[in-house]
Amino acid sequence: MARNAYRGIRGLPVAPLVLLGHTNSIRSVAFLSDGQQVISGADDNTVRLWSAGDGHKVETVTEQGSWVLAVAASSNGQWIATGGCQNKITIWDATTHKKVVELEGHSDWIRSLVFSTDSKKIASGSNDRTVIVWHTTIGDRLAGPLKGHTNPVHSVDFCPNGDKVATCGVLEIRVW
Repeated sequence: MARNAYRGIRGLPVAPLVLLGHTNSIRSVAFLSDGQQVISGADDNTVRLWSAGDGHKVETVTEQGSWVLAVAASSNGQWIATGGCQNKITIWDATTHKKVVELEGHSDWIRSLVFSTDSKKIASGSNDRTVIVWHTTIGDRLAGPLKGHTNPVHSVDFCPNGDKVATCGVLEIRVW
């Protein structure tokens, strides 16, 4: 009871909204910039768009040829990024869901994606133990592959001003 009261005070919902519809393990989730929608990627090879208000599935954004392990949404509301077992990142228009560009450069699964605060860059972390920073819409490689991790890169994040990337593997964190 105290936990629910705390949630109510802090502005969080008392009971979580449960979103059901994927048919295999869900690997990644991200809010779109409006805070009203959530995207998810799963082992059922789909990226789905959900209403964060009532939980209904808005649509299946795309069906990929393999597991979707990472999703990200840009802060400017224009882009969605997906990555997974096909070793590439796809940038989608967040409104039309049309493919904008595919980014290829990793030799193994994409595990993590993040857009910079200004939405001009995206960083990817992979099972190949590298990180690559890309131009969001042109697809140019801006940095990398950044090497040094001894295990797959599980998470990537930009610092707020976009001039550094933090990454982590199993037992290490690196700031580039």
